[in-house]
Amino acid sequence: MAEETMARTEPAPQAAPERPTRRVGTLTMGLALIAVGAAACIFHFSKSATLLLTVFRLSPLVLVALGCEVLFSTARAKGAKLKYDFLSMIVCFFLIVVTTAASCVPLMIEYAGPARQAAEARVEQAVSDAVYSRLQNKTDAVRIDFHVNLTYKDSYEAVRTGDDLGAGDWVNTVIEMEGDYADRAAFVKACRPVLDAVCAQELPGLTLYFRTSEQPGRWDTLYSLNITGAYMPGMTDAQLAEHVTEETYVADAGYYMGTEEAAEWRRSRQDDTDSYLAEIEELQRQLAESEELRNSMLEEAQRSLEQANEDADARIAALEEQIAMLESQLEAARSSLGGA
Repeated sequence: MAEETMARTEPAPQAAPERPTRRVGTLTMGLALIAVGAAACIFHFSKSATLLLTVFRLSPLVLVALGCEVLFSTARAKGAKLKYDFLSMIVCFFLIVVTTAASCVPLMIEYAGPARQAAEARVEQAVSDAVYSRLQNKTDAVRIDFHVNLTYKDSYEAVRTGDDLGAGDWVNTVIEMEGDYADRAAFVKACRPVLDAVCAQELPGLTLYFRTSEQPGRWDTLYSLNITGAYMPGMTDAQLAEHVTEETYVADAGYYMGTEEAAEWRRSRQDDTDSYLAEIEELQRQLAESEELRNSMLEEAQRSLEQANEDADARIAALEEQIAMLESQLEAARSSLGGA
């Protein structure tokens, strides 16, 4: 009985105290948010794309900071249970991505907006005026079109002339020439004044495309020349003539063709003509054979008809002889009966 009373009064064993939990990752993500937010604010005021590029280049430091936080938390845990705050990390990651993307929106709008288009139009007009003033209408060019493409700049308002263009910008020029040129050398000689006038602007990324206007019936040969600024200044007329493309108007086709294309087209037409002629010759041969066979059959039928006529005449003659003989016998029989 005493033992039962002691067993009932014995205190129950106490549960082990719960270990404290220490979150890992929240500090790093918070610092990352602060850094990205500060960079975005600075970018909006400075409008420097280099700042965003620097932030992107330094983004692996988030992993370094997270690793340092893990080591530091492990060293100071002292029995505490570490819990990685993955949800916080994911939310912070998306916030960083969205903030960075939103910071790029004004940059994209400014790059594709009216300020850039207006700057390109100003440069195109300035370059065009400078070239035409240098040429003074002493050229066969009937139209010179400039197309300027600007890279991103901190301020497009400062871009006014070709001298304001920098690395990464490029200028595409299309020149339409009008004239009857004897050969490639004559075409290059006519293009040289425009080439020198445009090259004098020292435009970056310059590309020129010379071409003669298509006027079938007025001249039968077209010339075109496509060159880039890196090779133009030192090239002679003979060197430029090697890059000229020549096209010939083919009346049967109704449009201009390159030398090789025209030769191939004529060769194809000749092959088709030869094929048609061969077919016509074969049909004529078959027709001749048919005519010969028909004539042969007609001759054979004529001979057969003549032979049949001869046989019929012979048969008729034989029958007539038999009839005459029978009539003679009949007459003799009648005479003998009358005498009796």
